Amino acid sequence: MTVTETNKNCKSDFTKATGKDGKIVNLTHGNTRYYLSGNMEDPLVICLHGMSVAADSTYSTLSNDLVMNGYLVLRFDFYGRGESASPLTEYNADLFVEQTEDLLFKLKLHKNDVRVIGFSMGGAVAIKYTSMYSEKVKKLVLIGSTGIAEVLPWYLRFSQVKKLGKKLVETLPSHLLEFVVSKEFLEKKDDPSFLHAYFSTLENFEFKGLERELSSISEDIDVHLMWGMWDRMVHVERCQDFQKYVPHASHTILEDGGHTILWSHPEETNSDIVQFLEK
Repeated sequence: MTVTETNKNCKSDFTKATGKDGKIVNLTHGNTRYYLSGNMEDPLVICLHGMSVAADSTYSTLSNDLVMNGYLVLRFDFYGRGESASPLTEYNADLFVEQTEDLLFKLKLHKNDVRVIGFSMGGAVAIKYTSMYSEKVKKLVLIGSTGIAEVLPWYLRFSQVKKLGKKLVETLPSHLLEFVVSKEFLEKKDDPSFLHAYFSTLENFEFKGLERELSSISEDIDVHLMWGMWDRMVHVERCQDFQKYVPHASHTILEDGGHTILWSHPEETNSDIVQFLEK
């Protein structure tokens, strides 16, 4: 499985947006930090990140590989994450689907053959987006995805209890919190709007219950599932459960991978995704 070097002469004003080079655009619920890389004439790939790690750190390596293989790549920070706004609203999949569609409209990315990639919580958003805008989506990639019956880790279940989660954050020292939350969380844990976004997500987001949306995905949309065998956040058994609702989906299991295969196994995951998209 090789990655070909193409699309070196990008024509877009948004090319090679990495690190702090992303742009800010104002949407319905506030500012959104986004990164648009590649040639504007190429097929569009939308990358949706997980609960607590923002778009650039999740998808920077994959984005570069996709651009080299002739894709226009859009990645952005969900509300309440990264450098996007943290509006005082209910955080669920519908909010992030609306943000995705708002951003596409704002950037005038009117394409009907979109490829959507969702990691962890972003997988549930990708499922919801695909079920709502099936006429736009050509391919769907779900990586360690939430969205159907799943028991959350104990610390997330504990945090779902109103006020208890916030009390935990206020009382536990950082050296203990770092075992259960991301570096980004630690950096922003004193920001009230960020904490609202985080705990509202735990309370309201559809980490499970999207079986109907999954079943509605037609065979006209190619679906690929990726999992790490040792995923302790969303267990690998969920991959088989997903296939019950989307029987035409292909899958890849990384035998020595965990939940964060995008970071721990970039060559394998990137090559697998590129190969699937090019079929």
